[in-house]
Amino acid sequence: MQVTLTLNDLNALSDKARQEIQELLFPKGAGKPEGYESYDWNNVYDLTENQIERLIAGLGESSRNALKVIASKGPAVDARELDETGVSSYGSFQSGIHRRLRKITGDDDACLFTFDDWSEDKDGIGHFVVSLKTLESLKNYFKKQD
Repeated sequence: MQVTLTLNDLNALSDKARQEIQELLFPKGAGKPEGYESYDWNNVYDLTENQIERLIAGLGESSRNALKVIASKGPAVDARELDETGVSSYGSFQSGIHRRLRKITGDDDACLFTFDDWSEDKDGIGHFVVSLKTLESLKNYFKKQD
């Protein structure tokens, strides 16, 4: 059996239905950046531009600025790179992003990032890593904003 969906067909679907189709075609974590394959990608989503737009629409300025840094320097960003964006707590930034993403996807385990073991770093600060698809979507989103 073969199914053909146009962009209009996809846009008419619910977010959940689009996400299910995307997962069938592009499994979560399929766009793992080189050098980060061993990280836990099980719940990391590959976000489309539409999903990025919806995610960012519900975020505060510091979180939007942090995602802009990830878009420009990613897919992996040392958390300290976010210090100039107004992010005062890496944990709060991460949990806020994930709460918003979970509302959009309907998946209680959805994550935007994976990360290394921060306890291995001498300062206890590590990296946020997004999938290659999400990085591309972030870049395209911010390119349109500039």
